[in-house]
Amino acid sequence: KAWKQEDGQSAEGEEGSDVADLVEILAAKLGAMREQQRTVKHSLAENIWLGEDEAAAVAGHLAKPLEISTGQVETLLRDALTLALAYKEKVPLYVVADLLTEYWNDFIRKGNIEDVKPLGIKPIT
Repeated sequence: KAWKQEDGQSAEGEEGSDVADLVEILAAKLGAMREQQRTVKHSLAENIWLGEDEAAAVAGHLAKPLEISTGQVETLLRDALTLALAYKEKVPLYVVADLLTEYWNDFIRKGNIEDVKPLGIKPIT
């Protein structure tokens, strides 16, 4: 959407703001998740309804899913930062497609044909 061409001009404004908002949301989420990882064991240990062994077991069960989720948010944030910088620096679309291949492939396969057509992609008939 950010690179959609209109009369030879790059799209401006709203898309850049959307990307900046996404980066801000993901950065806040990642910070909260990292804080949760640091404090979950302590919080469970202080719970009056859980014994020491139970708290340790629950913390152990939560550690791996939290680690996986944090990794996923880190990846999304990295991709959003890549997109934000590419947009800011007016990187050509074919370079962005190489940088974010998974998203590009998904867009080409599942995107609205009206969004895909202006990029020079011909649908298979």
